Amino acid sequence: MAVAGATERLRAYLFRTNQGVLAVAWADDEPISLQPSTGVVAKDIMGNAIEPDDLDITRTPTYLVAEDAGTLRRLLKQAQ
Repeated sequence: MAVAGATERLRAYLFRTNQGVLAVAWADDEPISLQPSTGVVAKDIMGNAIEPDDLDITRTPTYLVAEDAGTLRRLLKQAQ
């Protein structure tokens, strides 16, 4: 799809999949805490679920899945 977010702190790309939309996000420096809305599933690089209360975007990619791109774009804008 496209770059979802590119700031001095956050990098993210969106991809359309059979299961919805996938965002791959990582932070350049300091961790970024996000509060995902209902319908967003977060996974680590190994595919393990990440609890929404513990969602810190770090230098290691985090995978976010939702039904639509708008949901993920709104979530990623929290980092700005």
